[in-house]
Amino acid sequence: MPISILDSFLLEFLREDIGYGDITTNAIISPHVEAEGTIVVRSTGILTGTPFAKRLLELVNVNVTLPIPDGAPIAPGDTVLTCWGRARDILQAERVVLNVLARLSGIATATNRVVSIAQAANPAVRIAATRKTTPGFRYFEKYAVQIAQGDPHRFGLSDAVLIKDNHLAILKSIPRALKLAKKNVSFGKTIEIEVESVNDAILAAQNDADAILLDNMPPEDIEEVDRVLKTLNLRSRVVLEASGGITLQNVAAYARHVDIVSLGALTHSVTALDFSLELECSKGEQ
Repeated sequence: MPISILDSFLLEFLREDIGYGDITTNAIISPHVEAEGTIVVRSTGILTGTPFAKRLLELVNVNVTLPIPDGAPIAPGDTVLTCWGRARDILQAERVVLNVLARLSGIATATNRVVSIAQAANPAVRIAATRKTTPGFRYFEKYAVQIAQGDPHRFGLSDAVLIKDNHLAILKSIPRALKLAKKNVSFGKTIEIEVESVNDAILAAQNDADAILLDNMPPEDIEEVDRVLKTLNLRSRVVLEASGGITLQNVAAYARHVDIVSLGALTHSVTALDFSLELECSKGEQ
């Protein structure tokens, strides 16, 4: 992302929290006091979001160093960022910086777990995110998925065609939906269709879908789709994606027979990692 566009996102995050000013800090901390800070993690996981944390602090005139890169494993007690500057400036950005690190590291940690389990069953499978993201924060959440070797899938509705159940509820025809998409969408866009049964998956493949989303289907049905498409010599022509009801406990069973496993839980249900800022006065008196 160009730095000017990134900054517009980050400034909005700061604006939301700072509002018309940090009245607590401004009331009790002199503008002449300088401080040094360290951000320490209290959880185990995959560190993600440090470039954004660094830039957030730089936007309020704070100096930053990053001792650990994004994507690295972290454990309680690790220092992931050090900073120095005016105490007022550090304090007004503190919560936003910690929120970004906590949320993104939680997503990366969850993604890493799923990728490890799924690729043990099928080294070629991809673990993908969905559009079930926090409004205004999608770019950052998808970034966290990618840091943990996941796939971002679509960033938005214009990225690729995905014909879903509600489209089919109106058209009532898989062949017609695929025909219209191929006629009206650029040749450069992938055309995927969501199905809920073995027969519909076969019908979609026979009508030249580029990808088929097997939605809320049990692993045994997905295995059957894989088997039948191979028998019909259609499997190599289509990407199979499984989604819906997939957890750490069953992801391996899904991964064995598809190319992609997508989970909304990677971005909407993760546990944030715990970070804290430890601050010390380095210059000036209150």
